[in-house]
Amino acid sequence: PEMRALEAAIGAARSRQVAARLGTLGDVALTAGSKRTAGVDTRVVGVTVPIPLLDRNGAARQQASGELRALEAERELVERAVLE
Repeated sequence: PEMRALEAAIGAARSRQVAARLGTLGDVALTAGSKRTAGVDTRVVGVTVPIPLLDRNGAARQQASGELRALEAERELVERAVLE
């Protein structure tokens, strides 16, 4: 039962690691609008894509990576204890 719990925790940690890595992409936003200026109707469409130059979500990525390494080390200890 302990190994199953560790395997589940490791799977969840891997998912968090992927989510932290993907979190660097940010949210893409679509904007649209129209207005009338001097009797002329105009339409505007825009897309906003954040570029992670300074904030690459490093803290969350490191935390997720550390959690995964700790759980894998714990699994290795449990495996060794079972084999002895």
